[in-house]
Amino acid sequence: MLNCRHCRERFAGRPRGLCGRCYYTPAIVALYPVAASKFNRRGVPDRTGTPPLPPAATHARPGSPEKVAVLESRAELGVALWHPADEPMDRDSARKMGGGNRHMQIQLTEDERQAMLLALARLAGDRPGWVWYLGGIAERLHGREMYAEFLQIRKDGLEAEPIETLWGIVS
Repeated sequence: MLNCRHCRERFAGRPRGLCGRCYYTPAIVALYPVAASKFNRRGVPDRTGTPPLPPAATHARPGSPEKVAVLESRAELGVALWHPADEPMDRDSARKMGGGNRHMQIQLTEDERQAMLLALARLAGDRPGWVWYLGGIAERLHGREMYAEFLQIRKDGLEAEPIETLWGIVS
């Protein structure tokens, strides 16, 4: 049986080798620092939520010493490590992504747009926690109302036309 490192009287059932009474006494626990262990957290503290964007984008190329220095300073400030308008890996990527804009743009026919809305509604039916997020995608497809109708059809137990049929895929 292991005794407390401080009082040496009671069982050391708390971290740092202390008993409960010593561990919950701030002046005593301060005398015994946390042991250096691979299980202790090190580095940039883990925060919950999305950190704020950095104040400005950088033109330093990825992998360069300048970019590493920028990432270090951003970590110290507690902001997001990457800004949406940071310099891309190569010029081709920048052209494909529309400059610093990271949004993909595609051309859809009306049939394809409706099929995508139906697929989003079906996925929302299978994963109820995603309804709000998938509704945002439907909004960007200018189809919030149609998405809501597809969701209602699914809730009512009616089965809409299979996506494979809409896309002309025969199995």
